[in-house]
Amino acid sequence: MAKFKTRARAVDMLGRQQIAGVSTAISELFKNAHDAYADHAEVDYFRADNLLVIRDDGVGMTREEFEDRWLVIGTESKFAAEGKNAQTYRPQEKLERVLTGEKGIGRLAIALLGRQALVLSRAKRDRKLHDLVMCFIHWGLFEIPALNLEDITIPVQTIPGGQLPNIQSVVKVVSECRRLVERLKFKHKNYDFRQILSDLNDFQVDPENLQQFLGGLSLQHSGSGTHFYIAPANDTIAADIEADRRNQKRDFTKFLLGFCNSTFIDTTSPPIATAFRYHSSDVEEDDLIGPSEFFTAEELASTDHRICGAIDEYGQFQGTVRVYDKEYADHVISWKDSEGKPTACGPFALEFGYLQGSQRESRLAPDDWARLARKLDSIGGLYVYRDRIRILPYGNSDVDWLDVELRRTKGAGHYFFWLFSLASG
Repeated sequence: MAKFKTRARAVDMLGRQQIAGVSTAISELFKNAHDAYADHAEVDYFRADNLLVIRDDGVGMTREEFEDRWLVIGTESKFAAEGKNAQTYRPQEKLERVLTGEKGIGRLAIALLGRQALVLSRAKRDRKLHDLVMCFIHWGLFEIPALNLEDITIPVQTIPGGQLPNIQSVVKVVSECRRLVERLKFKHKNYDFRQILSDLNDFQVDPENLQQFLGGLSLQHSGSGTHFYIAPANDTIAADIEADRRNQKRDFTKFLLGFCNSTFIDTTSPPIATAFRYHSSDVEEDDLIGPSEFFTAEELASTDHRICGAIDEYGQFQGTVRVYDKEYADHVISWKDSEGKPTACGPFALEFGYLQGSQRESRLAPDDWARLARKLDSIGGLYVYRDRIRILPYGNSDVDWLDVELRRTKGAGHYFFWLFSLASG
């Protein structure tokens, strides 16, 4: 009898190699925070230390959940074996949320963000706080061709008393990983472990000290959630942020903007708020995805033309159409090609605004037109939301999945709606 064996590289291929980029990886972690009923998910990137800190204030994980779910590939934490939705803990005071991270690759995508990760999680269940769980992972171990998954052990510790680990606790858990590497080094003499050992020696993260500096979301005392400390972070993070600043573009942050819909259709508060703070120095801090960085409801209302309504399961639109200051309520547009058959996508809501390309043709004042035009040039596109969470990669101008540009090219005289649009369903 023979058995399948799984190389450690499978984790790398399922995680890091399946994610399009750093922004997408962070978005996956935002989804995980949403599924954990967090109110906030925040990122802090320290350029000088090349350190990435990702924190949420969700329900967190117990040690059992961490070992039996987070560290298990193909876990049933999202969907039960019989095809039904698995029971996910929900605080009594929170409305039920539709799970968004059902593929389970968000945790593996952390490998794309940096070579080493310190993971802290503290669970809150029925108003009871559990001990904090801490683990350390060097993702370079999962790139070694000769290793099987069973060759790698992940050091996991618990810290009681509502306290954060200090630098001594972190050194201890990193030392456990170093002992594993030394054993692997003796067994696999043909592989060069020097880079991994060098990384382990350089990892000097102190969560206790960082919490005092950052404030806000905390796992101390009555706090719960999951935090990641990633170092050294992917070098492209600093390079992409600085490139956006030099070129006045938003290629990096565009994937993170508008993560949770708070502009279109819905008027209730979004279930989760996100932030990405860039610490270019010890005294300078900039939130790259703050509320004003994305389109606001006020900007949408100010556009020259606006369409708001719904498309039913047969492709018929009904809603309000405004052309400049002339509004047409309960406007109906039927889709003749439906032939009475339901569409494959089902019903969805639709809202978009259009700004005239020339300020002379716009109803906006010159300064307001120029400001909104600049924003449209950098982040304009078709944004798609499902259950209020943005679906990537839609929204980027290079993802023309509705052939808008193709249709406009064929009929440039009358196809002109493109810059600022959104579909939500």
